[in-house]
Amino acid sequence: MHNAAIAALGLDAVYVAIQADHAAVPHVVRAFEAVGVAGNVTVPHKVTVAQLLIRLTPVAKELGAVNTFWSEAGRLVGDNTDVPGVLDALERVDAVGPWLLAGTGGAARAVVAAARERRVGVGIVSRDAKRGRDFAEWARELGADAFVGTQARGCAPHSGRSPGRRPGGAGPGIRPR
Repeated sequence: MHNAAIAALGLDAVYVAIQADHAAVPHVVRAFEAVGVAGNVTVPHKVTVAQLLIRLTPVAKELGAVNTFWSEAGRLVGDNTDVPGVLDALERVDAVGPWLLAGTGGAARAVVAAARERRVGVGIVSRDAKRGRDFAEWARELGADAFVGTQARGCAPHSGRSPGRRPGGAGPGIRPR
């Protein structure tokens, strides 16, 4: 998809997926910075990369997670376009609240910001109970109506048609190994 868009625009560029384990991410980011690479970040590196960039857009700074970055004056700048993406997807399925959020990673932060914007509650579940509680606390500090678990406020999985996950995983970018 990215390479087709690059070709259609006539740009002298190529999109390449880079897989990196957590320990390698700082080195990959510095190498990208040295040569002026722009790109995107996928799970689970969105928070880590945000901590490594010289500047973040206001939404990326607020969420502490990035999903895209570019070179500016020789340094990398990050943004988070997940929030408008989540809002757009939810409008297409006419989602109402409260929402159920499974997970507490970088993309989950965008869901919390979207829930805050839509003024709906969000129930948070995590494999790690403490991480779930900490994430819910962070979400409340952000101004979201967040709570741990699904039963307290009638949160239930969506019973309608789900678009499902795209074959092949989350897509290209900096991905876990």
